[in-house]
Amino acid sequence: MVAILRNFDQTVVYPEDGEIDSVPAFQAVVAQFGGDQSDYGVVVPPPAPDMVAIVSAKIQAAMSFGKRIIIEYATQNVLAGKTTEQITAIVIKLAPLQDLISAGSLYSALAFLSTVTPDDNISQSDIDTFTAKIKTYLGIS
Repeated sequence: MVAILRNFDQTVVYPEDGEIDSVPAFQAVVAQFGGDQSDYGVVVPPPAPDMVAIVSAKIQAAMSFGKRIIIEYATQNVLAGKTTEQITAIVIKLAPLQDLISAGSLYSALAFLSTVTPDDNISQSDIDTFTAKIKTYLGIS
């Protein structure tokens, strides 16, 4: 199920049967992307102006949090004496994670982390630490 907003006049919904339905803009169908995000078919009201500011502030806070944990991990790698080649391999492997965390998409970052396998440069402890920090920030266990 996908929702597309057009000029805030209507929401076009592509339901499971493939038919196209329109519903008023005050209803938005939220589709699940991954992690613990909302279930398919959840109807939410339009954001009030103050709600936009609240959500924006939460996203900015999540982005700041993401930058902090990336800096912490980079610092640990340098202090551990990892070579430029090792750090490059880490950056390449974790590029999607860095993008998701930097964007404040923490639930999606958790979903990505669940697919990362340890190797010579990234330990299971590293993966577990990232996961725990994000879950703690989000208030989930």
